This record gives sequence, C-alpha cells and structure tokens, in this order.
Amino acid sequence: MTELEFELEVAKFRDRDCIEMTAIVDDPDAVKLLCAWSNFPMRWECPEGEPPKRQSDLWEWLWSGVNVRILDLADRASLCMDATEAKFRQLMAAHLIYPNSTISPLAREEIERRVLRHKDAAPPKSSTGKRRYP
Repeated sequence: MTELEFELEVAKFRDRDCIEMTAIVDDPDAVKLLCAWSNFPMRWECPEGEPPKRQSDLWEWLWSGVNVRILDLADRASLCMDATEAKFRQLMAAHLIYPNSTISPLAREEIERRVLRHKDAAPPKSSTGKRRYP
C-alpha cells in the first residue's frame, strides 16, 4: 500500500460518524490525548500482506503499521504511561483518532468548542494587554 492509498483509506474512516463521541465529552485525559495526537510525529510502515476487505479488519491493519512512542505521547499529553495507553486504545477503538496522527472532525469540533468556552470565560484584557483579575 502506498502512502497515498494509506491516506485515502484513513479518509474513508474520517467520513463516517463517530459513534462514541461521549468518550471524550467528560474526560479531560481523553481531551488531552486528542490534542497531543493531532499531528503527533509518528511513522507508518505498510504491514505485510494485502489490506483486508472488511472495514473492521482494515482499521486494525492500518493501525498495525503505526509506530508510536507512547512515552513521547504521554509526555506531550502530560499524562502517565498507563493513562495514555488506556485512553489511546479507547480513542482508537472509537475511531476518534486516526493512524495518520489526525483526529476525527467531531472530536476537533468538541475541542474547538471547549477552547471557545474557555476563552469566553477568561477575564478581559486591560489596555496594557494583561488580563484583569478581580
């Protein structure tokens, strides 16, 4: 499988709706990991054999070619190794992260909503550009 074919297969999964969006809504560790995974440096090597025809098998086959340093991902997400591994598997199974270090559009939208809520809740800046706190 070429790099282009890999990207096309990942795109097919991205176009599907995420059925487990609730996996991140109330889970700060999952949100941290989603942010850390987005554009995380990783390598993908084409696994042995032909790509499977069944979508569930293809998903696992695509991930089997991913080489991720979990320690680096844990560091980037500011999580312990155990939490990173557990959340990584959960997000992968829910199709909220993709094997090309991108995240689902629904997950990205949720993160953007959280950022906007946080920004709206921040104290206003003064004329000097510093935040004014009561």
